[in-house]
Amino acid sequence: MDYANVSATPNPTDHASAALANTTAMSSTASILACPAELIDKIITPLRLKDLQSFRASSRALQAKSLDHYRKSYFKRRVVDITPDGISNLVAVANNPHLSCELHTLTVRFEDHVMRAACTMKYLHFTRLAFVNKEERKATDVLLQMHVFETPYFQNAVRSHSPGDLIWSMKNYRVGEIITADMADRLNRWITFMTKKAWVEPLREVMTKLPHLKAASLCDRRDRQQTLHPSYYAPYQQYPHPANSLSALLSSCANRVDDIRLDFQLCLETGFQKVLRALHVSSPHLQNLSMAVDKQTKWYTPEPVRIDSGTKFRHLRQLHLQRISERSLMATAFFEAIREGTFPALETLSLENMTWPYEKFMSEMQALKVSTLKLNRIYLDANRTRLTSWNPDGFIGELFENKFLRAIHVDDVVGFFEGGGYKVFLAPEDVAEK
Repeated sequence: MDYANVSATPNPTDHASAALANTTAMSSTASILACPAELIDKIITPLRLKDLQSFRASSRALQAKSLDHYRKSYFKRRVVDITPDGISNLVAVANNPHLSCELHTLTVRFEDHVMRAACTMKYLHFTRLAFVNKEERKATDVLLQMHVFETPYFQNAVRSHSPGDLIWSMKNYRVGEIITADMADRLNRWITFMTKKAWVEPLREVMTKLPHLKAASLCDRRDRQQTLHPSYYAPYQQYPHPANSLSALLSSCANRVDDIRLDFQLCLETGFQKVLRALHVSSPHLQNLSMAVDKQTKWYTPEPVRIDSGTKFRHLRQLHLQRISERSLMATAFFEAIREGTFPALETLSLENMTWPYEKFMSEMQALKVSTLKLNRIYLDANRTRLTSWNPDGFIGELFENKFLRAIHVDDVVGFFEGGGYKVFLAPEDVAEK
């Protein structure tokens, strides 16, 4: 056999060239940048926000490829608190056309007890002795109890100072310690922001930059167990409740908002009427409305609460009432308005977390002009005889005496009588159709 033409040793140059070529080929074909958009979406879907942000920061190409998933996952719905940080973050989102175009649902939250407490301090100017001066310390003690100083707005000020500069502790302050001038300035700006409606104009500007906004909510996120001395709270007539700005905010929307949810305390009949008039004027095409009133709220008025006859919601199809009771009178006002044609297009009425006398509840339900009734966590005060002889079919049958009703969805209806005793009328997720 002739081995003359066989090289005894391989050429290292040829081997290196081949390896380099192979690596180049692999990098050009196996790179994640070469993957289709659908595959990249599958890769990044399970990532947490922090990991997704790191992924997007790795290259401009990946940032562009993941933008659609990023904005749909984290910017389709936004929840913002009425605080300096919350409003400024929302403004930043609205000013970014790639993110604001995806925002469909916006929830604005506030804390009623905090805003009312801030209103009592609007004439008090805080100094660097806010924990020493008697009057100032009385106010800062209230805010400490409400954990106001633990919010990012104040915590950022703490982090901006070295331990030597900041002679103050958020959680363990002592009488002799003082607050820095920077923190005092922030406190004064925060009170102005809360009491002078400094958040309204930025929020109105935001509304004009959300072209696809369809649903909006204004909610009180207060701790309902909060108990402080009444003197720390400004009366409702004397503080700028966010509901007073509802009309200005909704009328600024760049798009037609069809779905509105309101969850806050309505203590006065005038406030109730004002909110409904604001909705009537600013959202004439409203289709879904949800209103919640705390069970402990009472209107001290001898006259029945009524919805103005000139207030019409001609396109409203779904109405959801939550946390209401007969004493609040709001439910009665809505039931009467439904009968009188204030909501001519109404199809579905949802009632949630409501306590009502059995006979009064049944008479109201039988007179309503709606096709679908949804009951969730309804507590009916019934006498002992009715409670012992009652059965689910009889309850549904009584409701269907309403000639307009076609379907009833029930999730947990309970009957009880004073002196003890209760009976679950209907188990969860029972549906009946006529």
